[in-house]
Amino acid sequence: MRQLLIFLALALSTTACQTAGNPKSQAKATLKTASESTVLTPDELFNAPEKYEGKQITVQGLCVHTCKHSGKRLFLQGSDQEQLLLVTASPGIAKFENTLEGSNLLVSGNFSLIREESEKHEHKAGEKACETESKSKNYQVECLTFAKAE
Repeated sequence: MRQLLIFLALALSTTACQTAGNPKSQAKATLKTASESTVLTPDELFNAPEKYEGKQITVQGLCVHTCKHSGKRLFLQGSDQEQLLLVTASPGIAKFENTLEGSNLLVSGNFSLIREESEKHEHKAGEKACETESKSKNYQVECLTFAKAE
């Protein structure tokens, strides 16, 4: 009996380790979450931010820029090219690859208001701020999972 329990524990831990950092597993989880919940657009978030403040949401939009400095930020566009949604990587996401630019993405995460300008983006002394960031509204999604929309 004891050997059976040890075997089961090892089997479960091996399976958990194989899927934890697997991008395909994360993508499947995002797509499953999206199919089970309402998928919003950036425009819907901008039109009623108070409705979603502090909640976990799924949003779909065009990725128009990824941060080349850290890879920890990307921007989703809705119908207006001058209004973008900032998406930040949670600790579980290593970085957003530049190859995501031009892709339609599904992003699941926590929606919040950016309260201070310093929360938007940090640059080293002498570095210019990102032009794209000036187009972002004062809202962000801390990304837990993401995938290219099919």
